Amino acid sequence: MLVCMAVYGYSEETIEKVRAKAKRNALPMRIIGVTLIIGSFVAMIVDTRIGLRSDPLRSLPVVLIVLGMQLMGWTFRRGRKQLTDVVDAIVGRSYIVTEGEVRQLYPNGEERRFSREEIVRAEEVRLVRGLYIRSSNRYRWILVPETIDRYDEFKDELRRMGIPFVRRALPMNPEEWLFVAVYIGTLICPLVTHDRGILVADFVVALCLTFPGMLIIRANPDNRRLRKLAYAGSFLPAVLILAFLWLMKMP
Repeated sequence: MLVCMAVYGYSEETIEKVRAKAKRNALPMRIIGVTLIIGSFVAMIVDTRIGLRSDPLRSLPVVLIVLGMQLMGWTFRRGRKQLTDVVDAIVGRSYIVTEGEVRQLYPNGEERRFSREEIVRAEEVRLVRGLYIRSSNRYRWILVPETIDRYDEFKDELRRMGIPFVRRALPMNPEEWLFVAVYIGTLICPLVTHDRGILVADFVVALCLTFPGMLIIRANPDNRRLRKLAYAGSFLPAVLILAFLWLMKMP
């Protein structure tokens, strides 16, 4: 039986435009990163309430977070190569629609595949300027950016499959927004207090936070490339808070 198949992705012209835009966006991020680092060190020296003279533990998270942001940036040659690799990983994806399934192909050969029976709906999200194809597992989806070539034709293919469309302002599920908010909150807590009791409670919350994080990660078995990194990220707040508690015990 002949199966009709439509393939969507990025043309060479579009890829070059995306690369050029990413390079332009990297410059202001580098400027912001450097400014934050300099500002943090100045604040540590000038303001004794958050700085070096009274309690270095309160400034340490700021320096570590800002320095980490900058090291992950695109200032040096290695960073620029990482930026190129990230962009190529995005624009190297392609999307295949057949009569019975939708697939997302990654440049390394991995793929995410949803049968028509698994697909619940397609969500047009204004914030990310793209389309979420939702599966029956609420933590698994395919994100199709509107920058791909023939994006409207891709949506028409989904409609012909009988997939309903809905509009949303924000991506992700409500509990995932809550997860992100609490995750960030556990990281911010050591910045605003050095009370041992509060930090112990913050550590317990951060430790409990790893379980829903791992649940979401395990719901995506086809995302093997990022699974180990995601697992490590779910433990990051607990590890950092535990390190601060250990440092507080040192003379």
